[in-house]
Amino acid sequence: MLNGLKLVAWSPVDARHTATSKTRHLVAGEVLGPSQALAICYDPDTAAYFLFRCDDAWAVLADTWHQSLDEARAQGEFEYAGVNSTWQDVT
Repeated sequence: MLNGLKLVAWSPVDARHTATSKTRHLVAGEVLGPSQALAICYDPDTAAYFLFRCDDAWAVLADTWHQSLDEARAQGEFEYAGVNSTWQDVT
């Protein structure tokens, strides 16, 4: 569970990934720097997925909402090139 939602997949963000700078996330009016980890969680209330950007302690720093798991994964790859090869699925 992360932010009260079921964890579906996760990946660290490390040397295998390149932050693409194709998006900017603002937190309290400040641009969020690169994340340390990404997580995808399922929201049963909306039947959708959240892509969470996390710090190294898995605290959620920012998120985006997606209609499907594939869309959430695609957004992760759009922001961090290489993450499609490092997702860890939760069973």
